[in-house]
Amino acid sequence: MRWSRISMAVTFLVVTAGFYPSCAVTEKPGFRRAGGDGESNENLTQEQKTSLKRYHKLCRLAKRLLVQKRFRAAQDKVSRALLLAGQIHGPSHPLAAQTIALRGRIYTTMGRHHLATDSYRAELRIWRRAPSPRKGVLMADCLHRLGVSLHRAGQASEALKILVTTVAMKRAGLDRGTKPPPEPGLAASLHALARVHWTLKAHAKAVALFREAIALRRKHLPPAHRDLVQSLAALAGCYEALGRYNLAAGLHGEIVTKLRSSSKASATSLPRALKRLADMSVRAGRAAQAEKQYLEARSLARKHAGAMGNVTIFLAELDSRLGILYARTNRAALAASLLRKGLAVFGKDEKSNAESVVRCLIQLAKIQRTEKQLGLATKTIRRALNVVRKYLGHRTYSYARALAELGEVYAAQQAREQAARILGRAFEIVRTLYGAKNPRTRRLRARLVELYTALGWKNKLQELPK
Repeated sequence: MRWSRISMAVTFLVVTAGFYPSCAVTEKPGFRRAGGDGESNENLTQEQKTSLKRYHKLCRLAKRLLVQKRFRAAQDKVSRALLLAGQIHGPSHPLAAQTIALRGRIYTTMGRHHLATDSYRAELRIWRRAPSPRKGVLMADCLHRLGVSLHRAGQASEALKILVTTVAMKRAGLDRGTKPPPEPGLAASLHALARVHWTLKAHAKAVALFREAIALRRKHLPPAHRDLVQSLAALAGCYEALGRYNLAAGLHGEIVTKLRSSSKASATSLPRALKRLADMSVRAGRAAQAEKQYLEARSLARKHAGAMGNVTIFLAELDSRLGILYARTNRAALAASLLRKGLAVFGKDEKSNAESVVRCLIQLAKIQRTEKQLGLATKTIRRALNVVRKYLGHRTYSYARALAELGEVYAAQQAREQAARILGRAFEIVRTLYGAKNPRTRRLRARLVELYTALGWKNKLQELPK
């Protein structure tokens, strides 16, 4: 009932009051210097004007403390600002709504998304009653924040309803030809809605929405703007998950080109973009290009080590990726050396770097299996499985990969029945995660067909999902 009431209120606003934004809606809330939503302060008493100055000072301090990640102090300033807003205009005034939005932003930065959701709901209740000339755009802005927060809190279905309404409101403003047009805010909501669709496994809708968001952001933002790069990277991630590696590599290549040509790009963004491009080049079968990209990323990371924060982990990631690439191009000794080098770094905090540890161990086991060191390969892959069970879980791709490699080790030891059963478990996990058409699923299925045929398991072949 709550969502139906919100939807009815939003529809009423769009149809009867209209949607007349005076500024573009962005992902972060804005805070105006006026008494609340552009309202005149002439009717305020001198005491109220003094309180209003204190209010704005507290909000500025809260935002500064938020940037410094001093969350408790920021919360204290916001609580005091909210009390002042209530004293000046009352608890249901737009000024209070703006303060509650800032509180929600603090909770979001802290990762406390359920509390952020509660704040945005409280803000929405105020905007529904507020007599503001910009009510439509402010409600759309608030609904956007609420939808994003619900998604982050794990409530994707509710987030979907909210963001669909948000996009409809912003499209209504676009259709009316309002000035300035709300395209940047619409792009932000399309991007957020695409993420929700992806979470709900509506992949085609997600890809279409990401494309629309990118088209709007290309139109209104500089070539290397963070929001445009974010949407391009998100679409590339979708293509990667769908097994369309050439398309993903093309988007990552575009990101790298934009960052190279931008004087405003940060020193850390280009090395990370090059690493992602190299990852996709490997999957697209472009080993020579990938090697150059990894080496360039490593060189830039060392050059800007001071700006990159934990550069040691990033360099270990690059070493491990290069090790995997060298193993695939028959440079086993160099590959094993780089993988062990990466493991030495990741092993210092195995819990935080569990996926990287597993990736290195699986590749080491493959090298050992290829060199007929089957006993050593068995120990290595069992270590990888223990790390997965301890930190990642049984329904992850890392677990499926480790199982598949254990199956191959058994196959190399001529224990084909065990190999077939283990590979069958890996196949079921990958098919559940990625679907039957994904290249990963198809490769595992082809290997199972080969084993079942060699074992003469005709019934198993017939039962194998297409």
